[in-house]
Amino acid sequence: MAPQVGNLALAAAGAVLVCFAGRSASFVPSGASPGLRSARHLETFNGVSASPEPVRVFSDQDVNLSSSSALWLSVVGVALAGVSLGAQRRDVGVQMGTSLRKRRGRFEWRFGGEGAPKPPKWLQQERTPGEKTSGGHEVPAWLTFQKWQSWSAPVKCRSVRWWRQVFDERGEWRIPKGQQFSVPQAVDAILEMNKRAPLKFDPTMECMMKMNLDAKFPDQQIRCNIELPHGTGKRIRVAVYCSPDEEEEVLAFGADLAGKTLQDQIAAEKIEFDVLLARPQSMPALAKLGKILGPRRLMPSPKSGTVVSDIRTAVETFKSGKTVELRNSRHGLVALPVGKLSYGKEKLVENFRAALQGLADKKPAGAKQNFWKAVYLGSTMSPSCRIQGSEFPKIKVKNEDDD
Repeated sequence: MAPQVGNLALAAAGAVLVCFAGRSASFVPSGASPGLRSARHLETFNGVSASPEPVRVFSDQDVNLSSSSALWLSVVGVALAGVSLGAQRRDVGVQMGTSLRKRRGRFEWRFGGEGAPKPPKWLQQERTPGEKTSGGHEVPAWLTFQKWQSWSAPVKCRSVRWWRQVFDERGEWRIPKGQQFSVPQAVDAILEMNKRAPLKFDPTMECMMKMNLDAKFPDQQIRCNIELPHGTGKRIRVAVYCSPDEEEEVLAFGADLAGKTLQDQIAAEKIEFDVLLARPQSMPALAKLGKILGPRRLMPSPKSGTVVSDIRTAVETFKSGKTVELRNSRHGLVALPVGKLSYGKEKLVENFRAALQGLADKKPAGAKQNFWKAVYLGSTMSPSCRIQGSEFPKIKVKNEDDD
């Protein structure tokens, strides 16, 4: 309550200063002496003479503040109000985030409530060899209460499965902070971590790239398709926007949705597909659904290769899972799946390098020489490895001298 009262007091003080400065500045004449300007103003108003009552003439001694003083008071008042409102906004944001975490149970379950993380109760008791968690992961022998105390707060808040992934059999960090890996080393580390603490499903290897681009400029935006030699391992649902007469033919090509059924589902905002294809002549009719498809990034576009003339070939290409559409976020981030961990090291390395090369080949016109700022490779629910810059393909930019 005290910080809120202080913020309100600062805002009130700022408002009073601004009002006082404006009131003081209104007494300051411009271009004439105060007495002359006030007298003329009272003598005539729209051509009608004022009342013959005595006119009070303001002199320079009656004005307490100059125009420059009034300006400085306004600046100080606005600054005080801005500081108070900014601090209040931050306090409200922190309170809302805390209340949401409490409401979802994350504070109690993950962090042990308010304050520093609390150690698990089973970690402070005698343990039996081969003891397992509720998720079926065996608690390693090196995981002791003393080991837990030596960690930082973010590491303490993790689960046994995560600890088994990040630390090797001796309890040493598998991915030291700041270390960079080659592509084969990173894939080996990820496969090794998943082997120590496997999930109940086949995880996906994922790549996150921080690009050296400014998304505000059209020539520095990424929107293209790349081909992965072994695919992503994910089943892609392909829909084709066409007339009802062509529905049976398009479904025979392998499409999941088409024709009148697809149009009714989109109008009802029932999206049950991952890729939408359309012919160029169908785009005017599809434009009316842009408000629904646009925010979901499902609107067909020539840049993404989803506006095609050969529907059969496009359906086969997208359903194979080898074609991946890439887009950058407003922060210059690009994410893409590389493949399932069950693919093995060789196929994952080939897919990842093909993704980097494909992005380099289809770079935007405004790309710079240092196209990538940072690239991380990881898998579902596991830590990631930063890739060495020497693994990035070389690109050519405009005005570059060819040696």
